[in-house]
Amino acid sequence: MASGRRLLTALIGAATLLAGAGAGARSAAAAGACDAERAVLGLGLAIRGGTLVVGEVDAGSPASRAGFRVGDELLQVNATVPRSCAQWASTLEDARDERMAVLVLVRRGRIDQPLLLPHTLLSPPLEPAEPAEVASAPPATVPPPGVAPVPVPEPTTGSAPVPAPAPAGSAPAAVPVPPPVPEADRPGPPLDRPGAPVAAEAKPPAIATPAPLPFDVPVSLEAVVRGLADLGTAEDPPRDLTSHREAVDEVRRQIETLAVRQAAPADVVVELRRIGRYHAAAVVAWSAMQGDQDLDRRSRRLPVAEGATVDFFGDSPAAGIVDEYAFLEATVSRQPARGPMGLEQSGKWRPAWARILLWERAAQELEALRARTGT
Repeated sequence: MASGRRLLTALIGAATLLAGAGAGARSAAAAGACDAERAVLGLGLAIRGGTLVVGEVDAGSPASRAGFRVGDELLQVNATVPRSCAQWASTLEDARDERMAVLVLVRRGRIDQPLLLPHTLLSPPLEPAEPAEVASAPPATVPPPGVAPVPVPEPTTGSAPVPAPAPAGSAPAAVPVPPPVPEADRPGPPLDRPGAPVAAEAKPPAIATPAPLPFDVPVSLEAVVRGLADLGTAEDPPRDLTSHREAVDEVRRQIETLAVRQAAPADVVVELRRIGRYHAAAVVAWSAMQGDQDLDRRSRRLPVAEGATVDFFGDSPAAGIVDEYAFLEATVSRQPARGPMGLEQSGKWRPAWARILLWERAAQELEALRARTGT
């Protein structure tokens, strides 16, 4: 009887140990799935009460730049309502395969906040390539004192130079080292070398001067000033790019009409043209933002962060307006440059920030013009 009780006790203990081991394995697997994206996104998740919660956000990581905060509850990831870390990881993997952005809806306190992870942030950074070993010329040798260098015979036409044999027992002859070739004499233009900036003359004008309106269309200085004021500001931005571009083009044509008809003082026309070009440059920045959204398959209704960067090239309209306005240089994080094989590598700039700066400059100068002219 006693041996039977001992056997039952042993079986219960073994079952308890197996159950504990299974729970530990499941916990370890869940933790592994929660940390699967930590190295790429810098985002650590945890499950609390059946809800995925942001537990850690690494400083400077893609998750930090996208706006994630500790304590955010993940309500939806694209079309998935994640209940586990495995679902979160699977959704991100699907987005990588399809090169799609990931829209995450989080609950922050009592507010539901949409956050965006562009597809360019979902991939781990590329490992830097190992620098190739470059064979260096053997160091020049200097003959010891008292030993004259062995003369080298002149090569005959069509043959390679043949060094004369050194006398037996003598030190090796000094190897002449050619002087470095000056930069200006090296073959190929400097712009063909990696890292060189893109030629500025290759950039076409970013903003063309519009044609004036027909002669029978009435235009006045007051109407032009009102039209510029109605284009919007950084505090009250327009909503649709297409209609806004048309409005900007119309006002700039009115300005050219004033100039042709001499219906406004010349200095006022100069100021009006400058304000109109600010708005036209803001259209260029807005177009870059919208093009990047289309490339990443993001909705145009989603807000674009001021610090979000977009690629641009040396012959693009973006490069043109950055060259025209010095205050836009602050929006460029990397200039276009020549890469290997002479191919151009894109630069990076912040078009949302550029658009705000241009609208602010236009509003300031318009206010000063209205105060001076009383319009």
